[in-house]
Amino acid sequence: MRVEKPEHMLGKMLAESVYRTWKKDFTDKDTGEVTTVERKEWILGKGHIITKEDVAKIQFHQQAGELEDVLVTNQDRPFSLIKCGGKYEVVIKGSKVNKRLLINAMGINMALAIAIDWCEQMAGDNFYVKQIKVADSMSVLSYEQAENDNIERHYHSVTIQYWVVEEIEDATFLVLSKDADEAIDLVRAYIEQKDNLKELFGDYTITTAKQSLITDIVPMEMSQRYASYAKTHEWMMDGMRVGMDASNL
Repeated sequence: MRVEKPEHMLGKMLAESVYRTWKKDFTDKDTGEVTTVERKEWILGKGHIITKEDVAKIQFHQQAGELEDVLVTNQDRPFSLIKCGGKYEVVIKGSKVNKRLLINAMGINMALAIAIDWCEQMAGDNFYVKQIKVADSMSVLSYEQAENDNIERHYHSVTIQYWVVEEIEDATFLVLSKDADEAIDLVRAYIEQKDNLKELFGDYTITTAKQSLITDIVPMEMSQRYASYAKTHEWMMDGMRVGMDASNL
């Protein structure tokens, strides 16, 4: 149901999430070329019951020309709580940026917000999000590089096979290394140090070891800050309503 006057929305439920849109110009520092990009910001989430404060917010953004139609409904359509936390891959492109980020998040909305935040701090240039998807199941191994170690390293994925009862299972590890051989050595050393993994994997077999498409891993601390922020911002929770606690990442 479309309602022309925001004051008539009071007490109704949003049938769709509300976003404001605006245009912003970016100037290339080297060429002076100006690029206009349309930006989008979440305002209110689908299923939210509109309050007086929401009405004022909608009126403000409508008068600014940043949003038009707002769909509301009189019917509450309850939905099941789906916790979809995990790892996400986000591909970032730009004139000087080409990144595939691995991000811990509670859902695609949060992963996208983290990716944009990270790139605005780290990329130093115009960029856009080309792709976002749930990452394949993997364990990320931390690697502390020595201060005088100037060897170029990339992320490599190493997959092993092991037996569980009468079935073969796979496990994939992501590790920063100079080549596939070093990645295998690091994974073997990691498993050797963990008694529970030694018992679980037994006489495992290395099936693949190759350079990963992932270029950067966003620090867990950044994801944890967003997880705390998401407790009062339902759009990040992908299916959770305001007031529901975020599960630990």
